[in-house]
Amino acid sequence: MFKTLIRTLDPNRKQIRRRHPRPQRQASLARAALSASILVTILAASAAAQVATPLKAKGIKGEFVTAYQPCETPSMTAESPLAYPACPLVRNDPICGFGPTGKGKYALKVSGSDLKISASLSGLEGCGPSLILVADLRITLTDCTGPDCTIVPLEDFPLGPCTVSDGKCKIATTFEDFLLVEDIFSDGETYNIEFGEVCFEAGGFKPFCGGIVIGVAQPGLTTSTTTTSTSSTTSTTLVAPCTPVGGSCWTLGQPGDGCDAACFQIGMSYDPATETYAGSGGTNANCTAVLVDLLGSPFAIANDTTCAAAVGCQRDLFFPGLFRCTSPPTNGGASAPGIRRACACQ
Repeated sequence: MFKTLIRTLDPNRKQIRRRHPRPQRQASLARAALSASILVTILAASAAAQVATPLKAKGIKGEFVTAYQPCETPSMTAESPLAYPACPLVRNDPICGFGPTGKGKYALKVSGSDLKISASLSGLEGCGPSLILVADLRITLTDCTGPDCTIVPLEDFPLGPCTVSDGKCKIATTFEDFLLVEDIFSDGETYNIEFGEVCFEAGGFKPFCGGIVIGVAQPGLTTSTTTTSTSSTTSTTLVAPCTPVGGSCWTLGQPGDGCDAACFQIGMSYDPATETYAGSGGTNANCTAVLVDLLGSPFAIANDTTCAAAVGCQRDLFFPGLFRCTSPPTNGGASAPGIRRACACQ
């Protein structure tokens, strides 16, 4: 394309290499070069990438399946034809799961300039007192400071909470109502939203994610049991719903929750390590280690900052990144909209 453009502007371009061009020819060549430069600039500007969308894409829906940890160190293989390296299965959440009648579904639908969110679970066992619906988002839009743009990946972005009661959990909200922010999607602009993983989360664990089941269903919550030869009793070992880091047990609070509330939700209480290990009295490295374990975050390191609230080590959903509030001193009760706190519990 560039060579064709040059030939069009200067069909005699081979003469440019003459050792002593006439002054008139030099002026002509200078004007041609200037014209080429201007034209290339114009073409580059007009070719700036723009958001391209289908004629219609107003909603998605799906069902939930039990979520399992990814296989990172294979020690076996699946049978042919899916004879790929594999690992023994490990559930994401060892406590919360589907019972014999368990099932779940979700739907995300455009409603005017907002996103209508609905989800439900039933037949749950070991879950509660609350869960939160999260999704991986990639948003490409026209509402940018320059040309059309794509926002950095939004992983585990919260879409709405639900309270578990009698083995059931239900969400019915909108994007704006949940985040308490009006006009997130501006009229007259375009937002192309790609959805990745859609899951329910609790305490840093994801017991359920969107998927399908093919073949024979195997309903019911499966727990590991061991029986000794000297006893006829069967023991079941349950793992606390938190992640061990630095000698403490950590959980990720729901947006806007303090650590007192986050620990209470998993049947535990606030641990001062929230402040001394990863909060205002801790270090960026510790804060990063905790959040990476809780989130699998793509951000390399937490950043120091001063905050309006004493929330310590946290993920800010409105300004994607990991942060450690060095001031004011971290405490258990502090909270802020859009902030998910890293909380040590005991």
